[in-house]
Amino acid sequence: MTPARASGSPALSGPPRIEQGQPVGEIVGICYKPAGAVRGPQFDRIALERGLLIADYGLDGDAKGGHPERQLNLLDAESLPTLAGQGYDVTLGQMGEQIRLRGIDFSALAEGTRLRLGAAVVEITSRRNGCARFEAVQGLPRSVPLGVMARVVESGEIRLGDAAEPI
Repeated sequence: MTPARASGSPALSGPPRIEQGQPVGEIVGICYKPAGAVRGPQFDRIALERGLLIADYGLDGDAKGGHPERQLNLLDAESLPTLAGQGYDVTLGQMGEQIRLRGIDFSALAEGTRLRLGAAVVEITSRRNGCARFEAVQGLPRSVPLGVMARVVESGEIRLGDAAEPI
């Protein structure tokens, strides 16, 4: 890994509306919460150029890894201008995400949809809802679209610029 310092929706349902195998996006941000990070006024995140997604865990080295359903927070980059306009800090990691994707419409993907991210495969488990910690860090309501939660089903390396596609 190459680190660099980084300063209540319903569950998904219905069939995927995107053709499987069609490249639709790319990885534009990767970050993680290091083990032993001290809780401060912001999310403590380290930005990466590449990382390793580990099956049934999440992003290698991420203190948030290991939860059976919430191993990764995926956020679409297209939502960021709107969120920034509402006053949210959209600096990488400050939305609580580990991976940012461009070109992926999460509203078109059902729970259970699998995405190939670089050499890894993840499965969408639910829409992501903000928590009290998110609200405290942002100082704004948590009731905004925050992407989806996913679990890693096939280990593999991811890098900035890697393709993201439903499979």
